Amino acid sequence: MKYGVTALDRTLLYNGLVDEYSLWVIPTRVGQGKRAFADIEADKLDLELVGTHRFANGVVILTYRPR
Repeated sequence: MKYGVTALDRTLLYNGLVDEYSLWVIPTRVGQGKRAFADIEADKLDLELVGTHRFANGVVILTYRPR
């Protein structure tokens, strides 16, 4: 398990070492977060949405698995 977005993410993805992504989407009024897949080629990012969970405060967890 790993938290946050770092340069390590690209290495893990390219080497097929990620079994599942749980992306927490947290609504904010100001600012912006990091783009998790900004520099990844589309063919390396073939993900399937396998689950969602929405909390009352607006936070959404999106669970993806590589195809």
